[in-house]
Amino acid sequence: MGQTYLYRLNPKGSFHFGVQGLGLEESSEFCPSDTLYSALLTTALVADRPFFRPSANASAAQPLEPPYLLSSCLPYVENVLLFPRPLLPLPLPALEPLEQQKFQQKLKKVKYVSQTIFELLLKQDLEGLKAYLPAKGTSKGELYLENSVWIAHSDDNPNRKVIADTRFWQIWQNKPFWQKKRMAHSVVDREQRTNEAYEIEQVFFAEGCGMAVLCQERLEGAAQEFGELLQELGESGLGGKRSSGLGQFTVSGPVALTLPEPKNPKRMVLLSRYRPSQDELAAGVLGAEARYELVSVGGYFHSLEPGIIDQLRAKVWFLKEGSLLQLPSAGQPIGTICDVRPRTVSHPVWRYGLSLGVRA
Repeated sequence: MGQTYLYRLNPKGSFHFGVQGLGLEESSEFCPSDTLYSALLTTALVADRPFFRPSANASAAQPLEPPYLLSSCLPYVENVLLFPRPLLPLPLPALEPLEQQKFQQKLKKVKYVSQTIFELLLKQDLEGLKAYLPAKGTSKGELYLENSVWIAHSDDNPNRKVIADTRFWQIWQNKPFWQKKRMAHSVVDREQRTNEAYEIEQVFFAEGCGMAVLCQERLEGAAQEFGELLQELGESGLGGKRSSGLGQFTVSGPVALTLPEPKNPKRMVLLSRYRPSQDELAAGVLGAEARYELVSVGGYFHSLEPGIIDQLRAKVWFLKEGSLLQLPSAGQPIGTICDVRPRTVSHPVWRYGLSLGVRA
């Protein structure tokens, strides 16, 4: 496994990562890996720069050898990187039944965890995790954002001290890391002289917060290409409503990141979306050790070729971040990049389903 690098996306303003709702276009608080890949590919095509993708006539069964793998964009809070909560059992302290039920309800809402808690969950060190459960005056960690984020306060310190760091709690106890707000927009029809108003949800990160993406090299030196493209993407914007000024960012990094690596891993926790190949399914990546959630991805695509209007691409299913794969006996699963073009379009429309994960 090659070196993993972390790049921070420091927001210049708000973002919109579309999740279609009823009467309101909702937004996720992070950018998934398949959306990030599509944005990078478009940036590379516009700039006439190289970027890895299957050949135009490639089949879904053709093995891929990408020079690097990408994670989804993970939120960060100051020095704390937030990982998707692995689909593994969470600890419960020995309490009275009513109190234990309250803890269970709180922890069910956890969506992100900081690195210390992430690593303890991978080891299934339930005793070690109990020190980070929320408790008045004695805990080394806390729940934030309506119990959706679980942070070990020592993760804010670059040296990751063993003792609890109360500074983080004092700053962030009543301050959200990000907020979602409905913002008014309008479409002007100049021929009909009408103005149609609508709302979309936008994500606003607090100062010192944003998103980070991991790039894991499979070919030494390949991450440099990714970093340069990411800088260009920050100028044009990531996500929806870029014409309205959304999605712009500056880039910090790269910083080498060491991920935990056990001696005899049996599973892998996804930090990206993943679409297994037929060979990987046959090898048992979704076997008895796997735990996963699926997401259906559709939406519109924009072609760079003249005369092709924006239209719906084919829907495809992915495993979500935090899902567990069962590692096959031969190597690590890579996944597929699939063509989701409509029948009326002659060129491929690639959707990224390659896996970046942490073995456990």
